[in-house]
Amino acid sequence: MTVDPPLSSQRCIDTVSESGSRLEENRALASSYRALGDLVRAEEFLDDAVEALGRISDAPERAALKLEAAQLAVARRDLPEGRAAVELALKEYSRLDSQIDQAACWRLLGQIE
Repeated sequence: MTVDPPLSSQRCIDTVSESGSRLEENRALASSYRALGDLVRAEEFLDDAVEALGRISDAPERAALKLEAAQLAVARRDLPEGRAAVELALKEYSRLDSQIDQAACWRLLGQIE
């Protein structure tokens, strides 16, 4: 049985599809399906995004993928994997001096503890 994303997620997906890369599109889809609770599909799209990232050097996108991986691990209740991924994202965002994204990492770490 296929579940369609809610309208707000669909708008996000449509916007990314029109203006972003395949990598960003796959990350957005992973996030949308994670929010819907379809963790298998979310992981498939995240794996596709990680594969696409392997061909380019993009530190902000690498950090965003780590954060999404952490959120997916937490949703699967794999807290050690979630903690490891969010700590990697936090280090990357610290190097990039992205305070808002660092705050998102700290918030997720708070949920893990």
